[in-house]
Amino acid sequence: MSMLFMRISHYLSENNLANTYLIDYEQGYMAKSMDKRLSTLLVYQDTSKVQIPEDGILVLQSMTPWSIFPGLEVNPNTKVLFWSCYPFGLIPLMPGIRTLMQSTPWFAKLLLNTFLLSFTSKMQAFVMHIQNNKGLVFQDKANVKITKDYLNVDIQEPKFLTIPSVTSERKKEDSSAFMKRNKSLRVTWIGRIVDMKFFILKKAIEEMSTLNKDLNYNILFNIIGSGNYLEKLKRFCLKKKNLHFNFIDHIHSSKIDDFLISETDLLFAMGTSALEGAKLGLPTILMDISFKEVPKGYKFTWLHERKDNAIADIVDDEHIELDNNSLRIHIDELLNNFQKISNREHEYFTKNHSLENVSKTLLKHCGLTELSWDSLDKKGFLKKNISYKIFLKIREGIIKK
Repeated sequence: MSMLFMRISHYLSENNLANTYLIDYEQGYMAKSMDKRLSTLLVYQDTSKVQIPEDGILVLQSMTPWSIFPGLEVNPNTKVLFWSCYPFGLIPLMPGIRTLMQSTPWFAKLLLNTFLLSFTSKMQAFVMHIQNNKGLVFQDKANVKITKDYLNVDIQEPKFLTIPSVTSERKKEDSSAFMKRNKSLRVTWIGRIVDMKFFILKKAIEEMSTLNKDLNYNILFNIIGSGNYLEKLKRFCLKKKNLHFNFIDHIHSSKIDDFLISETDLLFAMGTSALEGAKLGLPTILMDISFKEVPKGYKFTWLHERKDNAIADIVDDEHIELDNNSLRIHIDELLNNFQKISNREHEYFTKNHSLENVSKTLLKHCGLTELSWDSLDKKGFLKKNISYKIFLKIREGIIKK
């Protein structure tokens, strides 16, 4: 998200569309990576206040209002826009069992309507207030779906702002002849190896291994990323003797294009990582979020086949079709119609996710929002209730220890 906000701010400034400011800790990612010729850094500190320009528009990733950093000093008349880029950003999840609530909707709803009812009621009112004042935009329909389902709110005519990536003049060359001649396939995954991505990656590896029993290709699976599920993934990969694995902890963003163009024939990814492939015309299978084992029959799809600009969904019954051979179909398309798939991926990216289009759309939403900081304050959304204050004290004590 830091890279996302930084890229947009730089584009708007560089093209004289807006004066932009980035709020970050002094040693934060944006603070260290930003071009200070294009955007102004507002240094955030926990012990003091950082003043937001009075005539500016404050753009925040959607979150529970009591989680908004208290060190922000915002003028009452400042307009605010919340951008929902994370499906559970507006859901009050209980610390310690966040993953369980995300993976088990019925259990989450039980808690949200009993023990967490006061938080739920506040979030219902908050979502409707910012929505009615044109201060809420969603990344895609998956975000809308989860917000509506978990909070039981009726969001009429939601506004959308998709995730962008920087366009590239480079393009992936057709490598199908090389693949067929050498009976080799280079597959890459880019993304953190964490709970919500581990199981879908595991599913992709499992299915590629099964498929290769008939295909009998030399398949190299590059896995770029780190996280607390990495060791578990490595142990799983040891069992797949007909696949070769190359684990890469990190590749600098400036080198990603080089690796995808020269070392990759097929990309598995979700979110902004999927866009890194699509912008190059690299055939990209879009993966979905799952916090538990993915059921049999998961349907694999190209990024360009998705509707509503989705760059990841939550795996549910809609993604399952027993006895489907979707992955085999996509591999055949890769081998026999590479250029066709490549062109469609690139066209889809340019139309829906180019930095230019998304930045201009964000600017349009900034001009439309009627949500003021004063209204959030007067309605009590910014106040932390007693339960949350107790939680913060406990967490502070644990951190100090």
